[in-house]
Amino acid sequence: FYRQDPPKTVAAKAPKKSAATQGQEQSSTASPANKKSGMNPTQLWGAVQAGNNKAAVELAELYIKGDGVPQNCQQARVLLLIASEKRNTAAIKKLQELDKGAACP
Repeated sequence: FYRQDPPKTVAAKAPKKSAATQGQEQSSTASPANKKSGMNPTQLWGAVQAGNNKAAVELAELYIKGDGVPQNCQQARVLLLIASEKRNTAAIKKLQELDKGAACP
């Protein structure tokens, strides 16, 4: 079985763990799936790479909260930008919240 890796894009690539953060994921990482879609962060990344902008918004929300992934507001912003380019209204709204400083500490 031959598996071709997805095309490499900076915006839709799961962030690599640094030596400092490796093994330090939050306890919420153990949650098997997100409540909205039933997909875990790894599955959401796959959906984002396949062009699913709803998955990008959902994954961004996980990064904002630090739910199942380390909290990372910059990664959330990148994901929301991807979805907002496809006119996703939820992504546009979340970006506006991030700009106001309300959504991410």
